[in-house]
Amino acid sequence: MKTILMDLQGTLGGDPLGDISSFEFYPKVLKGLKLLADHGYRLVVVTNQSRISKGNISKEIYEAKKNEIVLEVKKFGISNLEFYCCPHTRDDGCSCKKPKTGLFEKANSYIKIDKENSYMIGDMGMSDMMFAHNIGIKKILVLTGVGAGSLNEYRDTWIKTEPNFIAEGFYEASLWLTNNS
Repeated sequence: MKTILMDLQGTLGGDPLGDISSFEFYPKVLKGLKLLADHGYRLVVVTNQSRISKGNISKEIYEAKKNEIVLEVKKFGISNLEFYCCPHTRDDGCSCKKPKTGLFEKANSYIKIDKENSYMIGDMGMSDMMFAHNIGIKKILVLTGVGAGSLNEYRDTWIKTEPNFIAEGFYEASLWLTNNS
């Protein structure tokens, strides 16, 4: 199935370096999600939430906020938003922390992802763009969150790959996708 894998914080909204508890959507993101859903894309959030493992937020707080986000999206007419979360730190040695591919493998085992017609949208080169590179899918870097810094002063952390498109934000990425795929 054609799929949009997307980062949460810094891409869809919230503090790119914070935790999910204070998440709020950036302007026009819900409109972009609706556009992608209406074009038949499976919508999959893949998020690193290491503050769970560090003890800064509980799994229950994460789940409650995730459920609020899903409910807000449903009120906007989008019923197919999925979440896959890595709660680990780098030191935990997991296979799911982006740019490792465990979150993709989990989502792919649930419904087969058509890599040729799927994209990753994210703001962080060293995790989101490298995650897409490691999977072998197309990538869109958004300049929200830490996207501008990823593209400029931190470009060396993901020099192995190039984004297929650079967008001002998620809505612009969704417009480009629906017009070019």
